[in-house]
Amino acid sequence: MAASSFAEFDDSKEDWLSYTERMQQYFVANAVSRDRQRATLLSTCGPATYQLIKDLVAPEKPTERTFEEL
Repeated sequence: MAASSFAEFDDSKEDWLSYTERMQQYFVANAVSRDRQRATLLSTCGPATYQLIKDLVAPEKPTERTFEEL
């Protein structure tokens, strides 16, 4: 049975690469389409991580990048 949600990123428990690898498996288990992967990441990563992503891609918006780029 697939999970219905994905935990937010916590750098005290894992690094970003491990988090995104687990998220990619979540996508497989839940049949998340390619065009919804970025939205899933941005809506579940948590407010601090979202702000960091925003800062890193500025002046672009996170929604202008692919899941892989983020």
